[in-house]
Amino acid sequence: MAKLYGIGAAVVILGALFKIMHWEGANYMLVVGLGTEAVIFFFSAFEKPATDYD
Repeated sequence: MAKLYGIGAAVVILGALFKIMHWEGANYMLVVGLGTEAVIFFFSAFEKPATDYD
């Protein structure tokens, strides 16, 4: 799950760069990246918290 967080964040950052530079594909990258992040955060809300047995 941690890798997906990173991939989604990287796509969002690249999409923002593309948007600032007015390059093609920026809207698609932002939609894909933010959609990925939204799905990941949705599913991570239902994860059981880790138990620490010390």
